[in-house]
Amino acid sequence: MTRSRLVLVLVLLLALLGTGLVLRAGERPAETRAASPEPDVGADVGAVDVPAADVLRAWDEQRAAAYAAGSVRQLRRLYVARSAAARSDLHVLTGYRRRGLVVEGMRTQVLALRVLDERPRRLRLEVTDRLDGAVAVGAGRRVALPRDRPDARTVTLRRGADGAWRVVSVLPVRTPPTRRETAVRTPLTRRLWRRGPALGRSGGEPLR
Repeated sequence: MTRSRLVLVLVLLLALLGTGLVLRAGERPAETRAASPEPDVGADVGAVDVPAADVLRAWDEQRAAAYAAGSVRQLRRLYVARSAAARSDLHVLTGYRRRGLVVEGMRTQVLALRVLDERPRRLRLEVTDRLDGAVAVGAGRRVALPRDRPDARTVTLRRGADGAWRVVSVLPVRTPPTRRETAVRTPLTRRLWRRGPALGRSGGEPLR
């Protein structure tokens, strides 16, 4: 190979390598492309991965435990005194107790969470969630309750002197539904639900 051809080949190789390096340098790592900034107060949180979500998750777990135990006292402790939401929730629980039933497996699936106001002892959240997996148990019966549909509500919580978060109010967010889910109900589940409101979050009105 002549000297001039050798020089030409080397130039072409360097040019190709340089192009590859430029392309690789211009690419963003997959992790960087997928990353998103941490949500601020007032931001919509699809992944519900903020401290306020931990507060709500812990509260929901305690509520599920109260229903599984059929404990009015446990449930009442999750609300501030004279809360309309507490009255509605206790009404539901006592309705199941009168029929000799407890509700197991309550799992609240939070689909979206918007932090409206966050203070050391007060939280106001806009929550879109649904209840899933609940089973009414008693007298040798286990009846899977119909799956809840997603609903949006404004939930206000207050932190007491004992460090526990309690619900002050739960108010509906008046937005038109995007989709409705039809639940298949057996005769028994129809009787259970006809005699009392369902198990989702409550406000001053009956639970859904």
